[in-house]
Amino acid sequence: MTAPEKDELCLRLYKDIINGYSVCFREDDKDWYIKHLRDYDYSTFEEKKQFYTKLASSKGMKSESEVLELLDKSGNWEATEEKRFQELIKEIRNLEKNKDKIFLESQKNVVQTRIDGKTKELEKLVETRHTVFPTTTENFASSKLNDYIMASSFFKDQELSQPLFNTEDFGEMTQEESADIVKIYNLTLTYLTSDNIVRVAASNFFLNSYLLSRGNPYYFYGTRVCDLTMFQGILVSRGNFFKGIIEHTENDIPSFEDIDDLIEWFDREKGIIDSRFSKDKAPQKARSSLSSEGKNKESFEAIGVVGGATEEEMNTLAVKHDAVQIDLAREAENLKKKLKKDKLDIKDMVKIHL
Repeated sequence: MTAPEKDELCLRLYKDIINGYSVCFREDDKDWYIKHLRDYDYSTFEEKKQFYTKLASSKGMKSESEVLELLDKSGNWEATEEKRFQELIKEIRNLEKNKDKIFLESQKNVVQTRIDGKTKELEKLVETRHTVFPTTTENFASSKLNDYIMASSFFKDQELSQPLFNTEDFGEMTQEESADIVKIYNLTLTYLTSDNIVRVAASNFFLNSYLLSRGNPYYFYGTRVCDLTMFQGILVSRGNFFKGIIEHTENDIPSFEDIDDLIEWFDREKGIIDSRFSKDKAPQKARSSLSSEGKNKESFEAIGVVGGATEEEMNTLAVKHDAVQIDLAREAENLKKKLKKDKLDIKDMVKIHL
């Protein structure tokens, strides 16, 4: 996606986020309006899920735990397979969280490779699990809840006052028809991802208005925070993040053609600001303390970075940690020549950091 295309996308998404709905344009001129959900809506969905679960149980359906026990006894799906299935879900989730915390792009790629490998293994287990599993109370509740969510999301008008469907309509649809409705929903909201909302939040057209509202969501939206949609909440949250950086940075904001470059600048400035306010300002400098014998001793801290870091990433890390960049391999060779040694011991290696 080119820089101009990103800008155009941000403008379209900004309109949808402010409106609280997205439009599905149709050839018959009877457009569909898809509501953006609030936290309150999700609370309602949880209540409905409990209702549908009880309904399924009253119809004689078994819970997932009961089905798992029966399948393990029959050998169709053993407990070890279920354990691995759950482990993979947890491992992938943890890797995704770790990936979000990684600064270096090269390290992110390594983690993504691991995620891809585990995802393929999970997909095979999902396929097998699906073929042997009957309908459980959880499956029934999930299906009914999905119908309820779709019925609560589609409207005939932009005021979101005339529902397009009701839950009974979905009960009369074929599986293919209901799947098409879900597909329309997903396609219409496909670009409202976290990354794209961050792009909107970093855009001048949003930040200028948000700064005029003093970073107050009520002044900006004119509504209670609890009534904000999920997307509106993410937008102002990131807006406050960027607002804080603008208020505390000692540098002028550069002019970038690509919004992603601006976001990277914000992230780098955040690291620099954090280092200024950090109580621990010298991770690489010698620190004096007393040993158990009462003698002074010195310790050093260093930050290790694997290969693949760009010069810009290294500079940012150095500023963030108040550190000095060292090419360990080159400095080690220089020290060998200086000391006239073929190998360096631990004490020699410490001298590199002095």
